[in-house]
Amino acid sequence: MDTVPPARSEVDADERYVIQSMARGLQVMTLFTEQRPALRLTEICEITGVKMPTAFRIAATLVHCGFLQRSSNGDYRPSPGVLRMGTSALRSIGLVELATSQLQDLAEEYGQTANMAVLHGDKVLYLIRRRARVGVRENVQVGTMLPAVHTANGKALLAGLEDKQIEALLTPASFKNATGPNAIATLEELRSEIAAVRRNGYAIQHEQVTAGTRSVASAVRSTDGKTIASVSIAVNAYSWSLEQTITELAPRIKTFAESLSGLYDEL
Repeated sequence: MDTVPPARSEVDADERYVIQSMARGLQVMTLFTEQRPALRLTEICEITGVKMPTAFRIAATLVHCGFLQRSSNGDYRPSPGVLRMGTSALRSIGLVELATSQLQDLAEEYGQTANMAVLHGDKVLYLIRRRARVGVRENVQVGTMLPAVHTANGKALLAGLEDKQIEALLTPASFKNATGPNAIATLEELRSEIAAVRRNGYAIQHEQVTAGTRSVASAVRSTDGKTIASVSIAVNAYSWSLEQTITELAPRIKTFAESLSGLYDEL
């Protein structure tokens, strides 16, 4: 008798169906960032906690499959094929294509930086980043992931979830890895900010990611109210006061997000 495969929801919730070797390989791929473009095996072991023989087999497999490349000095880094694959996936999202030029216009309008991001677990993944010729120079690039609880984009996206979904998604680790003086430290603090986002229609990041930066974000939604993405403007905190950010930029980013929501419905 044929075995009936379990429902997807059962698979998602049951670790019995997880292929550990694949999970470890994917974990290694997420270790590479703009600040850490290459890794040695010893570093992979240190970060992931796996032993050297396991790290070697994982890296060798990823090289064989074309996801990593090994340099002459022994460092591993993502292959160009990964970048092409990622770019292709992003460009398949119609909203990204539509929003790119408009975000550039928004960046130039204020002389700042405009972004689009989506929720990826308890982090935000940046899909678009358009810079004006002058303005804030945050060390964030397309493909970067940051803790959702500390970013304006993240809070705008989290506000689109139910409270029980937020509680299930976040862990104590979700509140770490921020260097900003006003970083949110607990779920209780986040709840009050999420309530403000839902009430006002925009989220504020006030030197929570790093000192010296502020940003304001608003959600892009489908006709059924589902949050699809978020868009934001990032500014220099020394040039833009919190009051100015709220009074001048918040209404603009809300209107901008609404216009993208309308375009999304036409895709």
